[in-house]
Amino acid sequence: MFHYSFSPSPCLLLCLCCSVRASFAHITQEILNVALAHTGQPSLDPWDNPHLDATWNILFNTASSLLQRWPNNMWSNGHSIVTATIPVGTAMYHGMWESNTTVPEKLEWLAFDFEYSYLYCEPICRMAKLLATRDLKVLYFDGMSAAKVRPLETGHQDAQDLIAWGRIRRDKVLAEPERIERLCAWGKKFGLDGFVRMQFAFEFMYCDLDGLYVVEVLDLLPHGNPTLKNHTALPPDGWKGTLTSGYQAFYQAFTAGGWHNYFPGESHVQLDYSGFLSFYDPALESLVDARRGKPRLQHRLLGISDEDIAAKMTELESIVLRHEVGSGADWHQMFRIIIERYADRLDTLNHTLLSSSYSNATMLSSAVRLQLLTMLLPHLTIIDHPSRSESPNNLTWLLPVVDRCSRTSIPEAHLTPQEGLLKNAVSHVLREICRRLALMWADAFDVEEADESRTNTVVSSWRAHTTELMKWLNWSAWVKCRPGCRTDETCYISTWPFPFPEDSFENITPRCVVLR
Repeated sequence: MFHYSFSPSPCLLLCLCCSVRASFAHITQEILNVALAHTGQPSLDPWDNPHLDATWNILFNTASSLLQRWPNNMWSNGHSIVTATIPVGTAMYHGMWESNTTVPEKLEWLAFDFEYSYLYCEPICRMAKLLATRDLKVLYFDGMSAAKVRPLETGHQDAQDLIAWGRIRRDKVLAEPERIERLCAWGKKFGLDGFVRMQFAFEFMYCDLDGLYVVEVLDLLPHGNPTLKNHTALPPDGWKGTLTSGYQAFYQAFTAGGWHNYFPGESHVQLDYSGFLSFYDPALESLVDARRGKPRLQHRLLGISDEDIAAKMTELESIVLRHEVGSGADWHQMFRIIIERYADRLDTLNHTLLSSSYSNATMLSSAVRLQLLTMLLPHLTIIDHPSRSESPNNLTWLLPVVDRCSRTSIPEAHLTPQEGLLKNAVSHVLREICRRLALMWADAFDVEEADESRTNTVVSSWRAHTTELMKWLNWSAWVKCRPGCRTDETCYISTWPFPFPEDSFENITPRCVVLR
């Protein structure tokens, strides 16, 4: 029998690998361009910076921060509306300051935390506890959408204004009774039970008591006026000792709100991400023009055109009337996985690059190289390195790495248009993270063989890449008190209702304070 064996030479194998790599790189670039062509942005070279008008990073930031107090304190001028459910059995509270008062049947506010409702128990405290007897259909406004604040340029209530009045009403900042009446009149057409908003804690604006059961109404001990630190409540007959002061009542309400600072946030409310509507949608050209060149806290809906208002209100109506369930993707967890994977590692990378504990750039570059390798390791195969004949400026060998690093497990089928917006946000954020890491890895690959001069240049480049990436992502996980606060202190962002007088509205630098 005739046997024929073929043993390819190492040279031939290298050529085959290079050929496959070049073909794959070409395909990868085409895939990236096709994907970008469907997102409202022009096709980009795989190594280009994000478009200056792009809002995918803000959309990702917004969607990953819903119902969490800390990021919504930071970005208080909310731009999104999300369909949600308050599950059957959820307990809520309503504080009243008049004796013999019953819970109003229509148009009132409930708190998910007792401490928040207790603020309204002065000088008499009559507290009602209610339970949801069925799943309640609600809309959630992100940002600090329940804050009644001045200056009027804050934009906390812009999205509500468009539903209630069809335009932004600066003169209606304090018109809460009229606001809830108009919102509920609109929501009645779609079977909505109410609306969820946030001050320093979360509240439910209910339209009527249908679906709510009053468990009990108790006459509790009152507290003093929360705006007067030394104002004390009048004790009931037979009481001995002091009562809770108004200042202490506020501190406990603020503390209770802090239970929802971070993921998973206010867990009494279940979001339906398939109904995520955002005014950061790149299709709203009037707002792209209105916000261009402005920092995020100056973004308002004031510049929105009548055409874009009509388009978003039509979209919102289609969302609340929709019976389909969407893709079923766990968006809440998907955002969290990305942040968990990269937030601490990017923070550590930035800290290392700014550290003075390394005696020279060579030692620093070795430490950074290991961190970059760790982040890219799940996406690096044995052929993902430049060939000896390639120019150092040729980065095609890294395109497959960026492609694998940027992939998501988001299902393609049954995505609602709103989920499509979220998918694009995830894809763009992953692309930018992976693009920056790949560009840094291109220099890190052989940096251990570099001389001191080149190493210094590379380290400077890495610092710029890391700073720009973290600034673009702008994750709230990086906004914290450094160093951490003492046990008797609270990490606090200057915000309503107690901003620091010396701070501008746009100063979101946290600091350790004693609020007791």
